[in-house]
Amino acid sequence: MAGAGSGTGYDLCLQLVRADHGSAYAARIARRMVMPPHREGGQVQYRADDEPPPGESLGALLDWVSEHLAEPIGVNDLAAQLNVSPRTLARRFSDQLGTTPGQWLLA
Repeated sequence: MAGAGSGTGYDLCLQLVRADHGSAYAARIARRMVMPPHREGGQVQYRADDEPPPGESLGALLDWVSEHLAEPIGVNDLAAQLNVSPRTLARRFSDQLGTTPGQWLLA
């Protein structure tokens, strides 16, 4: 059961980062935490294009969601908030967070 305690500690640390530095930064850290410290076979450790292009970051959207958790929010609401289509939103979520908007909302 040591894994469950460790996971809770990670969650707490990410929540503190989210509170101090915003959701986008916390999501970036979480994404890096699931990477192994070493890869065999000459694989690269991190992608060079880690930062989304200006104007495509999900940081402001994730902060908005955090402020509206008491309200029902759907994928179409998220897309409308960014003024993009649900398909574009899904692509950005996949690129930046490694998940879909629906799965992220459920989590």
